[in-house]
Amino acid sequence: MPKDKNFGRFLSEVVASEIPIQYVSAVTVLFKNGKTTRLTREDLASPLPLEKNLSWDKVAESFANVDNVEIHIDLDALEKQVKKKTGSLFKKYFK
Repeated sequence: MPKDKNFGRFLSEVVASEIPIQYVSAVTVLFKNGKTTRLTREDLASPLPLEKNLSWDKVAESFANVDNVEIHIDLDALEKQVKKKTGSLFKKYFK
């Protein structure tokens, strides 16, 4: 949970099209059959192929079984980086 409660409100206004891996703590995949799979940041940073003969058709078939994907954001890391970048950007204008 971010230290600054306003930071969470600020993020609710953001629509992300891409999330750098350093801000993702995990991804949970929920399948239509009720099973779930949780991938950690480490899993996402260095994925290993699970099948030798993987094709796009097989990938598409796997996605057909997915009900939802939850991306868990490391809010503390994101808040720290945003404050660092905005601080350095605005320090020459504000004291």
